[in-house]
Amino acid sequence: MHDGSTVTDSKPQQSWNFCPLTKFQLSVVISLLLAYSLIYLIYAQHHVILFCMMTGLVAVLMASLYTSGLLAVVYMLIMISKFDKELEHCTTTMIAITDVKVTIVDIKSQK
Repeated sequence: MHDGSTVTDSKPQQSWNFCPLTKFQLSVVISLLLAYSLIYLIYAQHHVILFCMMTGLVAVLMASLYTSGLLAVVYMLIMISKFDKELEHCTTTMIAITDVKVTIVDIKSQK
């Protein structure tokens, strides 16, 4: 019997969020960025050491993001080449079908 339920009724549904962080985490990140920007704009203009340290911190962050992206691409290329080598060794003779049972079915026509 059909009771009117769908497949999605049994699964918990979660609404889509633009950012997977909570509102508290977002407010902490935004306040840290705001404080960093204000320190950089107000105090780093007049203090050379602070300016060099903060600019260096931004440079290190950007370099680490760029490096991690390049390493991710290299990792994917290595994994694709390994997968291609595995596919070359896999032939149709290596694939065995053992669970298939062959049966003959008589078809009788109804007259």
